[in-house]
Amino acid sequence: MAKKNWIICLAILQGVFVDIFSYQYFGNISLLKLVGLTLALKYLIQFKSIKITKIEKIFLTILAFYTLGFLFFNFISPWDDPNFTKKKVLFISFKQILTFASELACIHFLANFLLHDGTKRLKKYLLIFVSFNLTGLFLEYFLAFDLFHFFTGGEAMLINNRVRGFNFEPRAANYYAAMFIITLIIIGRWTKTNTLLLVLSLLGFVISTSMTGNIILSLSIVILLFTGVLLKTHYLKPLLIFSVIATVGFTLFLQTDYSQRFKRQITGKAYLLKDSNIATKFEGADSAVVNFYLHNPTNILFGLGAGQSPVATSSAMLERDKKIFPNGYTYLPFMGVILLLANGGLVVILAYFAITFLGLQEIRKLNLDKRSKDTLFSIALIITLAYLLQVRYFHILGFAIMIYAELINRNQNSKILR
Repeated sequence: MAKKNWIICLAILQGVFVDIFSYQYFGNISLLKLVGLTLALKYLIQFKSIKITKIEKIFLTILAFYTLGFLFFNFISPWDDPNFTKKKVLFISFKQILTFASELACIHFLANFLLHDGTKRLKKYLLIFVSFNLTGLFLEYFLAFDLFHFFTGGEAMLINNRVRGFNFEPRAANYYAAMFIITLIIIGRWTKTNTLLLVLSLLGFVISTSMTGNIILSLSIVILLFTGVLLKTHYLKPLLIFSVIATVGFTLFLQTDYSQRFKRQITGKAYLLKDSNIATKFEGADSAVVNFYLHNPTNILFGLGAGQSPVATSSAMLERDKKIFPNGYTYLPFMGVILLLANGGLVVILAYFAITFLGLQEIRKLNLDKRSKDTLFSIALIITLAYLLQVRYFHILGFAIMIYAELINRNQNSKILR
């Protein structure tokens, strides 16, 4: 494989496993998006010669749907809000379409990269990025030095030793640690390296604790237990052991003085269980989208238009948020499921699940031993579903594995990921 392809691969994997260059502090565009847009332009030029998979056809249909929404909501029936000029709305909606196109290009690149070369070296690079991410957490924890702020100029967030390392925010760090833990359990090959990474991931999870990470780890365990029983997977036993140990450890942790921060997080969110308004159970831009759909249910079918949620839902902002954002939200929803509903409604949500279903089917068809298929199936399932809870970039790798499987099934003589 050409050296330039390894450089591209590394740039994409950085965006998947480390936040540091994935947010727009460099020329108003992230490294991941820059690489993705460059690839998208290349693939557009070569489009006639590219063999498109069934999964990619659905992705391209979503892109076409977003483009039609862009034209409709910007030029035919635009949302009206005095806080947003037409130029600004055009920019944020077009930017969202470009973001989706860049992610699709990265997915296509990784799928073909896996198909043609470098699977062993790819695993090594994944280990490097995971280690890099975890190292950032421990350096920040022990040195009390805000690494992300220092390297990017982004907002300083080192509060009460709630570390984030090289990630955009503490919840991101905890999200990554949770995904590392669950992925290592799925792999289940307890080499010295994997065991060490699991221990470090657990420690990283503890020192970066957040509600987001706790929810993702808990739901992932539940999903994997169900999948493990259904498919009789190799990781069912270690997952059960981990669940028991984690439950006992968590119970003991709650008895210590160190658990005060976690207890404050829980009690601080307790009001959400009592509040009858569904929208208040979400944060910021997510709550505005939910509140908008509660009052305008017919709009949920086709959505609000790609990137249009800030202007479309400004009138649906909750009173609690208006003081913080007097001119409306300047960002999109953080939860993937809410972002998809905002951009394209139930149409895009159904397309997302159709892609996931087809992709998992392709993985089950692979001519591999059961352990390898179960590993790929479970990893792809978890990292794509996790996107629905929090917008991160793991889904790029998950969908790449699915498309890779479809390419393999199309040509049984190609290389198999091991």
